[in-house]
Amino acid sequence: MYILSNQINILAIDTSTDACSVALYSNGKITEHFDLVPRAHAQLILPMIDALLNAAGILISQVDAFAFGRGPGSFTGVRIACSVIQALSFGTHKPVIAVSTLQALAEGAYQKMAITQALASLDARMQEIYWGLFEIGTNGIMEPAGKESVSPESLALLPSNAWQRVTGFPHAEDIARIAAVEYRLGNMVSAEAVLPIYIRDEVAKKPSE
Repeated sequence: MYILSNQINILAIDTSTDACSVALYSNGKITEHFDLVPRAHAQLILPMIDALLNAAGILISQVDAFAFGRGPGSFTGVRIACSVIQALSFGTHKPVIAVSTLQALAEGAYQKMAITQALASLDARMQEIYWGLFEIGTNGIMEPAGKESVSPESLALLPSNAWQRVTGFPHAEDIARIAAVEYRLGNMVSAEAVLPIYIRDEVAKKPSE
């Protein structure tokens, strides 16, 4: 298992679903604020970040990297997270780690239920789901075992009976946990390279979006 250093501070956020969450990885521990706030993410995300950092006694300048749920999920929600993280990264000149919301779901299942092989899914509307396969890797986190997809749920098949389906809300604490490993591996980007992932590109490119 990959050993996480406690000498880094990582701030993570997720607004990809009806849930809004922020988390701080610091001193080897993860603290999270999580709430179900449909359509209120834009108003609440910055106050939640401020409250979390103030409670930890950490300045934004002391954050070593920022992480966010890069999708798939709500188009508006993913864009909010992307914009907030870009602004924080530009303002502090610190790197960004983009984490799949499906990977975060799988990581949460591993942390809470010891599930090591998961088909993680989120509602994609239009009678479809976003889904992907993840299994525990050598670095101690759930890692992709295939390409993420969008399809009717009936087409999202388990490779074998050893795999389990997981769903729910992505949590920033799981994004932070994954990001801490990615940080130590050097898998980061600059603010300019931060992009949301929609999967359903043909919908994301509509002028109304």
